[in-house]
Amino acid sequence: MLPNDKKGFKAAKNDKFSTHALLNENDNDQSLSSDEQDDIFFLIYRKAHTLFQAGKLWMRRMRYHDAQRAFEKAITRLKTCKTSSFEQQCRKKDMLIALFESLMICFNKMRQSRCVCYVMKELRLLTINNPSALALCQHGRALSDLGKYHPSRLCYIKALKKRPRDQGIKDKITRISKRITELEDTNQMLSQLSI
Repeated sequence: MLPNDKKGFKAAKNDKFSTHALLNENDNDQSLSSDEQDDIFFLIYRKAHTLFQAGKLWMRRMRYHDAQRAFEKAITRLKTCKTSSFEQQCRKKDMLIALFESLMICFNKMRQSRCVCYVMKELRLLTINNPSALALCQHGRALSDLGKYHPSRLCYIKALKKRPRDQGIKDKITRISKRITELEDTNQMLSQLSI
């Protein structure tokens, strides 16, 4: 195509194929060697890592919607990416855990507590029901925002078992326990008044 050939440029611009199609693996494609398939994983992994860094930057700038989009895009790319070795599986899992935890923080900052609970379900599946203390704290915060104080306290207690010396978690447990006793006292008073 010549630089001055506008018809060729328009045809290339309107072409249905894009560079993203190069990153999708096709099971029936026999033209790729195993080394090239490994390279495709690392291309997608690098792109996901770049999106993760961009999301962290957006969070520092308090642009949580932009951060959310970056994290979700990286999660989608990594979830559909196939791995061919144990090392790649480990890298993929670690990156997905970091992305999910960052997404939970993001949703909590935007006061989207239900979304935090949905992300926690994904994280529990990924970690075989063994999420990190950070994820448990974020889930506890979301549950307390939804008014579910007993499950929230359980999340914080599980987080404290993972980080026994964390004073912040102890303070949150104390605050929620105080809130639960206040609610129980209020409910008891209301039940006595209704009699």
